[in-house]
Formats: sequence, structure tokens, C-alpha cells
Amino acid sequence: MSSARVTRRLAILLGALAALLVGGAWMTVRMSRQRPCPGALFVEFHPPLARPGVYEFALEWQDEAPRRCELRVPLPPSGPVDTGGCNAKTELLLEGTETEPRIARLALGAAPAEVRLRVTRGKESIYDAVLSPAYADYPTTREESFCGPRALVEPDCRRGTADCAPYPLACDGPEDCGRGEICCVSRDWARESGARTGAHCMTTRRCLDRFASVACHDDTNCPEPMRCTDRSQAADFAAPVALCRRPGGD
Repeated sequence: MSSARVTRRLAILLGALAALLVGGAWMTVRMSRQRPCPGALFVEFHPPLARPGVYEFALEWQDEAPRRCELRVPLPPSGPVDTGGCNAKTELLLEGTETEPRIARLALGAAPAEVRLRVTRGKESIYDAVLSPAYADYPTTREESFCGPRALVEPDCRRGTADCAPYPLACDGPEDCGRGEICCVSRDWARESGARTGAHCMTTRRCLDRFASVACHDDTNCPEPMRCTDRSQAADFAAPVALCRRPGGD
């Protein structure tokens, strides 16, 4: 075989090897490239969704193109949630107990400037709102479940639905409770733990230590120096309820 022919074959071989090495390097870079961080939008439900049934979540927003996320979540849960109808990463936070779970938060792996949220249970519309998140100056990191810009929104539920105000009252005075107990009322409890948790029977001390209010009908129901107000919280609860207040207090 002539030397020119050997040289030519060697050049072809070296060229093929170089092409293979370059292609392999490109594949290595492409495969090791970090995935993008689309952001994180946390939607907190106050009160949390607690009534048994099937909740249907629908979110719509604009990214490079219109996007949509649909989830169907039974409560109590009956297995993994099908996320096939959502073109973004999602997570649901459940609180409470195994027998009385509550849906407290929905996390969406996106950072839309505006998003339309709908939540229904059966034929009842619980949330229907357009949200404009304000994103934090510091992003979530890759060590967390989501990464990129993040925001927290707390939409208002539709008043009059079973999960929203006005909250039901389990008691409105000491006559509804056991010996040595009073009716303790707090709209914050209903907002944080579920619509049915706004009133409980307990001792006066425990009630006041939890920064709640004593429900009353007259001054004899109130600890000194409190007095029974004629002001009601009909806006927060399903029935008017008078509360013990300090003279001159709010």
C-alpha cells in the first residue's frame, strides 16, 4: 500500500474520531445543563378546604403561550392525584388528621404575572378570582421543591359557601358548654383551621391565653373587668354573637 494511500486513510480515521469526540462533548454539555427555574406560586386557602367531596382546581395564565392547570382532588384523599391535566409542576399541602384532612395550599411551578383561579366542589363555586402575585426579591433555590421567583397569594373565598364566612357557631354563650367552661370565639381560628373551628367550649383562662374572645349574653358571663358588648360579629359568623370586652377597649 502506498504511503499516500495510508496517509489518506489515516486522515479519514482521525477526522471521524474528532467528529465523534465533538458530538460526545455536545451531548455531555446538553445532558448536564441545569433545568430552567420557572418559579413558584404558592396559593394559600383561608379557611382551608375541609368539607368532604371532590375539589376541582383550574388555573389559567399566560406564559410564552396560554397555559392551564386542572386538578381533581377527592377529600379525604383516595390515592395519588392525577396531574396529567397540568402543564406545570404542582404540589398540594394537606393539614389536619388522617380522618379530618384539610387542603391548605397549592404550589404551582410557574411565575405568571396574572393567574385566574377557580375552585369548585360539586356545583358549588368556592374560589373564582384573578390573582396578581408580587414576587419576592430573592428566589427559591434548587435545594427546595421549586426554584426561581416566588410569591404567596391568599385569595378570598366566595362568601356564603360552606368553606367560607359567615362561619357556623357551635356555641354563643356559657349555657352551651359544660360546667366551668365558656364559649370561646375567634374568627382567626376559622380562617386558619377551617370554617367549623371558630367557636369552642373551654376555660376562660385558656380562651384569653389564646387571644380569643368570650361570647356572652350579659355582663355576668364575662370575667372582670370585662363587660358584654352589644356589638355583634354578624359579618364573620352565621349568627350574631356578643363578646366580652374591656371597658374602653376595642
